[in-house]
Amino acid sequence: VHAQLHRERLVSRGLPPDRCRVIPPGVPVRIPVSASALGAFRGRYGLGGRPVVGVFGFLERSKRFTHLVEAVRAAFGPGPDAPMLLLAGGPRLPAHASLAAEIRKAADAAGLTDRIVITGYLEPTDVPVALEAMDVVVVPYATDQSVSYSLHLALAQRRPVVATDLPPLREIRERGQCLLLVPPDDPIALAETLRGLLQDRAARRSLTEAAAAYAETAGVAVAAARTLEAYSAAREVRGG
Repeated sequence: VHAQLHRERLVSRGLPPDRCRVIPPGVPVRIPVSASALGAFRGRYGLGGRPVVGVFGFLERSKRFTHLVEAVRAAFGPGPDAPMLLLAGGPRLPAHASLAAEIRKAADAAGLTDRIVITGYLEPTDVPVALEAMDVVVVPYATDQSVSYSLHLALAQRRPVVATDLPPLREIRERGQCLLLVPPDDPIALAETLRGLLQDRAARRSLTEAAAAYAETAGVAVAAARTLEAYSAAREVRGG
């Protein structure tokens, strides 16, 4: 499993503890992004020269997008320096297809009509560009079921990350100090954190450096080696 919480749940249901190992997911290899590609992406989606608060990944109901909209409204007033809100992704399932309309409705009510962009599905080559267009990446999960591949892609691209304070994401913070955590269902705390980060270049740089350090010690090669080690140990136990 990817998180201690998930191991504890399996053990509580009867799985022998020695048969369940925690192997944190690996951070992918960073994809270089050119200034021209970044400029073209910003132009395509009308981001202009504003700072960008973003979310990468599927639009799904396990993420609190309306809380993020409220946080951006509360943290930043109107004006040329107010950030854009970039949601880089589309619905994961047909049942999520109406979510984009709900998010836009919430953005309209918050006065963010002209400052929200929902890209829809992105081609793989656009993913690192979208992430590097974000000054701050938000991972607004409301449930503790996921360790978030999207978050690991953001760390791969060395982005400053703000995530919900849930046990699996807290484990990442404890291992690498590479993200900030905010309480679940607290748009005001999220607003304060976003405002502080966008106003503090040094704080963003510190998170960027921590992401790079974490990627060095918890990359995909490390996760692969730990997985092979676990399978080898299992074979020895079985006498194979």
